[in-house]
Amino acid sequence: MIKPAFTLFMLALLFGACQGNIHGEYGGKFESRNESTTTITVNGEKVREERSTSTTGSALEGEFNLDLGQPKGDIRQPPPFPARIACDAALSVDRFERLKSELLQVNSDREKLLFMKENYPETCFLSAQVRDVAAMFTLDKYRLQFAQSFYGHTQDRMNYYKVRNVMEFSDSRKQLDEFVSEW
Repeated sequence: MIKPAFTLFMLALLFGACQGNIHGEYGGKFESRNESTTTITVNGEKVREERSTSTTGSALEGEFNLDLGQPKGDIRQPPPFPARIACDAALSVDRFERLKSELLQVNSDREKLLFMKENYPETCFLSAQVRDVAAMFTLDKYRLQFAQSFYGHTQDRMNYYKVRNVMEFSDSRKQLDEFVSEW
């Protein structure tokens, strides 16, 4: 059996010898449903049955960033991004398929958002295209940031309700609705 002190010593050596940055994201949700039946009896006779159902749920999402040794610099920040552009024509179907293929090669949601802002700052999208890209994000936090950032880059904003449907959490949908109504 390996002693805990030895394990800590080995981990310290391992992490002490490494340099770099580890970034990760996590998320999950659960839902519990409870059904019950109550039988009402009077003088030994069944009067009625009452059924009830309750559903509860919760969700969690987050990210972490761990610097090992000497950090190699700050985490990349998105470049200045125009809030609104003139949208004459949306991205073609072929170009959109290439964009999705490129985006599949990007690992984290933060990097996906940076990729989109760096590579498509002057590109117009359809609401359905924004929805499809937003669906490629793992965490609602980044889906929402992406949807808000690219609202001003959408040719058919009257169809932006399609984008809200990709949000997993009602709070994210509400925040997007508020953003759009205040635009």
